[in-house]
Amino acid sequence: GVPPPIADLVPDAKITRFEVTIRPHTSWKLVWSSQDLPTRREGSVWAPEKLDSGLLAKNVASLCCGHYGGRGLDPPSAGYVVQVTDPKGSSTFSNKDLDAVLLMMCPHPVRYRRVWAKEGGPRGLYVWQPVPPSTDYAVLGMVATAGPDPPPLPAMRCVYRGWVVPAPDTPQLVWDDSGSVGQPGSLWQASKMGLVVVTVGLDWVDDHG
Repeated sequence: GVPPPIADLVPDAKITRFEVTIRPHTSWKLVWSSQDLPTRREGSVWAPEKLDSGLLAKNVASLCCGHYGGRGLDPPSAGYVVQVTDPKGSSTFSNKDLDAVLLMMCPHPVRYRRVWAKEGGPRGLYVWQPVPPSTDYAVLGMVATAGPDPPPLPAMRCVYRGWVVPAPDTPQLVWDDSGSVGQPGSLWQASKMGLVVVTVGLDWVDDHG
């Protein structure tokens, strides 16, 4: 269901002490690649991994807000994740305040909507648009799977809409399926975070909310 108001769970004074930043990330797990597909260009999709900083960082949470695009078959050369830090929290013990703020400010989606699929070849590509719990939240990217089943809801997080501003960057093409058959589609990097979004067709369409 829809999360209750934040004030019901965490006092405002505690919320304001949290720091939200964008941090570089360098560890990736391959979700899909165009290898062995008859497309004119090569591309790949990657999920961030090793987001958990371990036992010595209970006051820091690095969040997956979508998957990332690679131009070619190699991992992304650059990518950024959202990081939420409780500077006054314990770094070694469970942080209930941080958990509560993540639940309220960065909830998981309530479902996924399939936007586009590239079936056939050794591995399919299915791209999913997360649906946030309410209009109070925004999604920064999309997630992909190699099969027709949607990803689990905890695979990514939405973010509080008040944190989000329109990306000033010109979207950059990551990959398109020109040269193959089926419904055309293309993968784009819409911001410097490196998160990938899909457009049905070969041209950028700004309809991703």
